[in-house]
Amino acid sequence: MEHTNIKQQKTHSKVIHPWKKTEDQQLLGAIQKYGEADWNKIKDEVPTRTKKQCKERYFNHLCSRVIKDKWTKEEDSLILNKINEYGHHWTLISQFIPGRAPNSIKNRFYSHLSKVRNKYFNSTNESNSLILDSETNLIQSAFIPASSHSYTVINVNSFY
Repeated sequence: MEHTNIKQQKTHSKVIHPWKKTEDQQLLGAIQKYGEADWNKIKDEVPTRTKKQCKERYFNHLCSRVIKDKWTKEEDSLILNKINEYGHHWTLISQFIPGRAPNSIKNRFYSHLSKVRNKYFNSTNESNSLILDSETNLIQSAFIPASSHSYTVINVNSFY
């Protein structure tokens, strides 16, 4: 009898179900009823979603305090400066940028600002943090060479 070795790959694909208007209505109704803290009770009002899904949907999309406008250079500057100060602690950084959800800040960093930073460092062979001066629109490298006390400066407008 001939054996054929066939490898079966297990796929761990996540099935994504977009939120429906009825689910958003259920979620907003539950938040009106229970407030923004009791996610165990809130998730019971939206039977098709988990506690985590409800909380993320609300704070990232439905909350009236969430700003969805175009990002400003000042916000970008603040993100870069706070990452230099606190690292990738998005919830902490969001406290300095009112109206922007931690997830939005993380997405902004990885979709745009990290590319700006990487483009600069790949061209200069430096491996340190950047600071964006919102008054001059210049990015300054936090790298200070041992032989001098000046910052490396590039024009941020070239990245927009």
